[in-house]
Amino acid sequence: MVVRREHLAVYAKDDPGILVFPAPKGGPLRRSGYNELAAWPCAVQAIGVDGLHVHHLRHTGNMIAAESGAGLKGLMARM
Repeated sequence: MVVRREHLAVYAKDDPGILVFPAPKGGPLRRSGYNELAAWPCAVQAIGVDGLHVHHLRHTGNMIAAESGAGLKGLMARM
């Protein structure tokens, strides 16, 4: 939690719409370059979860938000 707060304090500033993990040039990360930038295949192999894709994390994040009380409109915007 502390690491995330520090990351947001440095990179997100006061803009609620800013990307938390931008691409090297500042735009959104694209699927085509994500594996190289994030070392995703190495991370998945290290934790031993075959078949885990970034897309799964997107749905997990929305599930956690829903369980925390997020409204339907907000959940739809996240997806």
